[in-house]
Amino acid sequence: MITPAQKNRYHGLKRHLRAHWPFYAFTYGGIMATLLLIGFGLQAELWSFIPIGLALLLLLVYFFSTAVWSAHLLYDENGLAPHHYLFDMGKLRSADEIVYIGVGLPDVPMTLARRLTTGHITVVDIYSPQWMRGQSLRRARAHATKPLSDPRIIWQSGRLNLLPLPNASVSTVILSQTAVELHQRGDQLLLFKEIRRILAENGRFLLAERSRSQTNWIVMGVTAVRLPAANHWHELLIEAGFQPYAEKSLNGLITCYRAHKPTRAEARQLQLGL
Repeated sequence: MITPAQKNRYHGLKRHLRAHWPFYAFTYGGIMATLLLIGFGLQAELWSFIPIGLALLLLLVYFFSTAVWSAHLLYDENGLAPHHYLFDMGKLRSADEIVYIGVGLPDVPMTLARRLTTGHITVVDIYSPQWMRGQSLRRARAHATKPLSDPRIIWQSGRLNLLPLPNASVSTVILSQTAVELHQRGDQLLLFKEIRRILAENGRFLLAERSRSQTNWIVMGVTAVRLPAANHWHELLIEAGFQPYAEKSLNGLITCYRAHKPTRAEARQLQLGL
């Protein structure tokens, strides 16, 4: 008998494939075309086609398989699960009040809610086609799981420059693979400053994002240029007024950060360079 856990083992990967189907369809088509090229070379005895075709075939198969492997690690619950790592990194408890900022994909906050008992998680959807123009994100939202009714979850809508929460009102904010959907550094900085506004002093900002790490270069090839530079998120945290506390790379694919909002005294010391 197949359990629900086994049935949903690759749920994240399937959702990723549906959202990014043009890339996988193009790569798969390239593999089929290359096989035909090799077959034609063998039949016509055009031996120079064979090594070229084999090299191209290996390259396409490599990028297809590594893309699927990395998507499994990043989006399936039995993969790296960066959101769970953030929960542990922040030393959160089952009774804590958490704010999760996302782009309308409810799987991660619903998973995090299962770790709460008397605590609550406020989910703020900041998706806007004006700031996030990627077609893959639109497809992902169209195929997203319908949010379930859960007394531990509060669903809200907001904007990256106006989160629907008062100043210094929350102790923990989680952002997992969300800021990278904002392609402009200025928009990312605006969101980070807005997060700083709603956090109380010494509040925790838990962040998990991809960057141009060595592993991502190997996995993604030249397409990794679309990701921010390796030190981008660390520098952005400092620029937004946070104190980076810890960071951890998960298999080189994604980096988790824990940063704090400094107290007023600490903020003055930072301004003075003390």
